[in-house]
Amino acid sequence: MSSSAIFAAQQNVAIYGLSTLLVLGNFGNLFTIIILTRTTKQKVNSCSLYLLAASVSNWIVINTALVSNIVGVHHIDPQNTSNVICKLRWSGVHSLLMLSRSFSKLISETLIFTS
Repeated sequence: MSSSAIFAAQQNVAIYGLSTLLVLGNFGNLFTIIILTRTTKQKVNSCSLYLLAASVSNWIVINTALVSNIVGVHHIDPQNTSNVICKLRWSGVHSLLMLSRSFSKLISETLIFTS
């Protein structure tokens, strides 16, 4: 395989694969947010609040990280030209991912210690 064929395959995977993840991730997170906002209006549960917060943080990560990667395939990505944008995006995405993991940890601890 030549390097141009590998580059074209990489671009196609980035465009179509990440676009699929973007659509499915948005659908799943928004569906979870809708369900949990209805549930928390009726009965407040700490686990559902943690899961709602994790869904919101994952939704923000999906719409910032994946969209910039998809746009960066054909256009100049601002994070490649500016150190400030690169560092802000990197720290923002990773802190939101860590926040989502922390909420998952809190859910499991709540279920363990309350039962």
